[in-house]
Amino acid sequence: MKKKIIITTVVVFIMLLILGKLSINKATINEKNKVRAELATSVNVMKVIRKVQSSSLSLTGVTAANQGVTLKSETGGQITSINFNLGDYVSKGKILVEIDDKLAKLNLEAAKLNLSKLEDEYNKTKNLYEGNATSETKVRDTRIDYEKAKITVEQAEKQFSFTKIVASQNGFIVSKFVDNGAFVSPGSPIVSIVDISRLKTMINVSEEDAYKLKVGQKVKITTTVYPGVEYDGSVSYITQQGDVFHNYAVEIVLDNVASCQLKSGTFVNIDFTFPSENAILLIPRIALTGSIKSAKVYVVEDNKAFQKDIIIGRDLSDYLEVLKGLKEGDQIVTTGQINLSDGATVSILNK
Repeated sequence: MKKKIIITTVVVFIMLLILGKLSINKATINEKNKVRAELATSVNVMKVIRKVQSSSLSLTGVTAANQGVTLKSETGGQITSINFNLGDYVSKGKILVEIDDKLAKLNLEAAKLNLSKLEDEYNKTKNLYEGNATSETKVRDTRIDYEKAKITVEQAEKQFSFTKIVASQNGFIVSKFVDNGAFVSPGSPIVSIVDISRLKTMINVSEEDAYKLKVGQKVKITTTVYPGVEYDGSVSYITQQGDVFHNYAVEIVLDNVASCQLKSGTFVNIDFTFPSENAILLIPRIALTGSIKSAKVYVVEDNKAFQKDIIIGRDLSDYLEVLKGLKEGDQIVTTGQINLSDGATVSILNK
C-alpha cells in the first residue's frame, strides 16, 4: 500500500514537471511571436496610376509589288530586236521589243499617199463649187472620202506603233517570254514589269481590331532581312466584308527605302499601335503575388500591409491593367511581399 502511494506521488510530480515545461515553452513561443509581430518588414511600394495606355498589334505579311504589268503583243510578226535583259530597271516609254514593221510601214505610206490625193481632190471640188462649177453633192462626197482617208491613216499609224512594245511604267523586268527571231501573235505575252518603289501587303485582322483601324493610319514595318531598319507604312484599304471566321482583309502600303530595298515576296512584320480612348488603372507586374487569374497584391495603409484580391484586364508586358479591387493612389508593395502576411507591419524603404 505504501509502495503504491510512492509510485503515484512520483508520477504526479513528473506530470507536473512536464506541464510546467510546456507552459514555459508556450510562453517563450508567444513572446517570440509577439516580438516578430512587432518587427516591421522592409518593403518598396508604388502608387496605382491612371493613364492613357496604348495597345499594340503585331502581324506578319508578305510584300507584293504595288504595281505590276505583263505586256502583250498587239500585232503578229517576227521579233527583230529585244532591248532588255532580265533584272533590268526600265523607264516608262522605253522600247523593249521591236517586231518586223515592213508591212505596217508600207500600209502607213500608202494610207498617207491616198490621204494626200483625196485632200487635193476635196480642195479642188470646193473651189469649183465656189465658182458654181460643181454641185454641193460632189463637195460632200469628196469631203467624206477625205475624212475616211484620215481615219485610215490613223489606223495605219496605230498598227505601225504596235510593232514597238514600250514599257508602260517604271520598274524591273521580272519575266521574259520571247526570244529574238521568234514569231508572235496578237495577245502573246512578251515581258513582265514590276514597280517596287512602293510595296503592299495583305493581312487578315480580327473583327475587334478591324474596327480600330482607319484608312491612312500609320504603321511601323520591319523585317529580319534588314535588322534595325524601319519602313513607313499606312493602311490603304479595309474590306467591308468579313469571312466566316470574322477576319477582315487589310491592305498596307509602304515606301521602299532605296538603301535597303525590299523585294516583292519578302516576309515583313507589321506593328499597329492603338491609343486607348480612356485612362486605365495600371500596376507593375512585380507587385502581383498570385497568378493573373487569381491576382492578389499587398496594399499598405498606416504602415500595415493588407492583401487584396484584384481583377486583371489587359496584359501590357511590364504593367497590368486593373479592372477591380484598387483605386488610383493606392500604395502597393512591389518588393518584400514574400515576407509578408495579411496585416503585417511594414517599413517603407522608398519613401
